[in-house]
Amino acid sequence: MEQAHLEQPTGIVNVAPPPVVHWRVAGTVVWSLVILGLFVFVQAVAMLVAVSWGGAAPDAADVERVVSAGAADGRLLAIATCSSTIVCGTALVLVIILKRGAKVADYLAWHWTPDRSWRTWFAGFAAFLLALDAITLLLGRPVVPEVMAQAYSSADPRWLFWIALVVAAPLFEEVFFRGFVYRGLAGSPLGPVGAIVLTAALWAGIHMQYDAYGMFSIFGMGLVLGWARWRANSVILTCLLHAFANIYATVETSFVA
Repeated sequence: MEQAHLEQPTGIVNVAPPPVVHWRVAGTVVWSLVILGLFVFVQAVAMLVAVSWGGAAPDAADVERVVSAGAADGRLLAIATCSSTIVCGTALVLVIILKRGAKVADYLAWHWTPDRSWRTWFAGFAAFLLALDAITLLLGRPVVPEVMAQAYSSADPRWLFWIALVVAAPLFEEVFFRGFVYRGLAGSPLGPVGAIVLTAALWAGIHMQYDAYGMFSIFGMGLVLGWARWRANSVILTCLLHAFANIYATVETSFVA
């Protein structure tokens, strides 16, 4: 029932690391759907609790507001993001522990790169973000999406918004997509390349607050992060790259919001 997936650590040649025990494709898909369902539920509950905090229970108008405009409300977005990261991150660790013989750190590639290639990854990722902005401007589109500007303007407290975008969101999304989901798919016939593409598409798909162009941009970013996950074998690296991208985007937003 167990499946081993071999990964070659960066900078080491002809040395086979111990096999990593992980859920097979079916298990990965089922548990991923469970975690995503929990993610949506926790975010919705957290927003509704935030709306009703200190007042009456939320009515139909409050529910409609949360569903339709929650992503544009910086306060609700920050609370929902931090809440879902804590709950769903814990649930994900428990799912991994349920797999007999699995080790959480190895399963999620939660370790640093054994060389200094991280400098190259950060430089390349920064160049990618600048190129993406240049393309956006050439297409006559705003660099900062309207929904992001609205969220930043309505964020109160502002520090919680920063924590949500720079810490909470990168941590859960990378551990889930480039950690858990990637691990299960890369050991299947899809291989690492197929896993990179599929996880990038799934990651873009949860960002429904953006338009088609915004989601396509996130898909491209997901491909880069997936490539880093594969080549560097480190989700810590992808977490830091993701956090860097969110810092970059939030600083841009602060100038126009």
